[in-house]
Amino acid sequence: MFQSGVTGYTVGMKIQKPLVALVICIAICFVSAGIAALVQTGFGSVTVRSGYFEPEQTGAADDGAPVRIGYKLYIPRDAGAHPVPAVLVMHGYQNDRETSAAYGIELARRGIAALSVDLYGHGATVPGMRERGWGRAKLTNLEKPVSGPRRFLLMMTFSILDFFNPGISAGIKDSSMGGKDAYRYLRSLPFVDPARIGITGHSMGTWAAWSVGAAFPDHRAIVLQCGELFPAAYYDASRYHFNNVLLVQALYDEFDYFRDYQRNVPGLKKTPLRYREFMGQDAPVEWDRDYGSFGDGSARRMELIRNNHRLTTHDGHALTAAMYWFRNALGAPQVLADSDHVYM
Repeated sequence: MFQSGVTGYTVGMKIQKPLVALVICIAICFVSAGIAALVQTGFGSVTVRSGYFEPEQTGAADDGAPVRIGYKLYIPRDAGAHPVPAVLVMHGYQNDRETSAAYGIELARRGIAALSVDLYGHGATVPGMRERGWGRAKLTNLEKPVSGPRRFLLMMTFSILDFFNPGISAGIKDSSMGGKDAYRYLRSLPFVDPARIGITGHSMGTWAAWSVGAAFPDHRAIVLQCGELFPAAYYDASRYHFNNVLLVQALYDEFDYFRDYQRNVPGLKKTPLRYREFMGQDAPVEWDRDYGSFGDGSARRMELIRNNHRLTTHDGHALTAAMYWFRNALGAPQVLADSDHVYM
């Protein structure tokens, strides 16, 4: 009898310990989710809304499917009182709108609405990436649709944009991957000031940012999070103008096209592509320094961060530079220090 009682007590303890641990873990999950919700909403200063919209101008994809773009919208508290500036935020390859959470949170905390979207083939957006089109300047024998194992070839044409000269851009349909429709949607929101809209993207999203900027000359700023630069000879520079562009450069970028196909990042500031064609200067420039004027859209800056390509989206130095850039280019009041962040 005594031995049986001990055994029952031991079994009961073995059951109770995992249950207690489970309850503790569940409590930690709920507390963490609550804290995350507070951070995402700027501790009550930001409203976050998720959903999707169907662009009217785009129509259906090639396969007849309707175009539907998923989004996450960060709305500042005072957006209802008067129109506020806004930024379209676009993610990189195999990411989605959640990757841009740091930008959405920090922009909205500063009174700037942020629309983070899923690009073609990502997240809640349809159609797939093939609606971007295939760049015939790099790929041949494209009479038949590219699918199956050959889909990876799309990666080879990411740097061919739809506003490039026809000899280069043939085959590309929408290199913004839905970004142009998202810009129209953002501009149509009743609480957004259509004269003060910026654009930002990371990696694949930087090509989309260039494409949106070319389509909408009324944009006020572009922030490229590890973006590729192109010679002016690729497009009609008298027709397309890009206003107030900040390039955030990762010192340890893994991809050579984001460092001008060079082996190393140091020294890029001395190349003609950087100082002449991008920065508009006659001599080598410096990192982390403004050139040009926000007033006429000629402002340019290259910010060098000690990080790699992927982590640029959540790098504190990069976020500080971006907040500074958008605040000045969009004419937003400085309600917080540019380095005041809660996203992490």
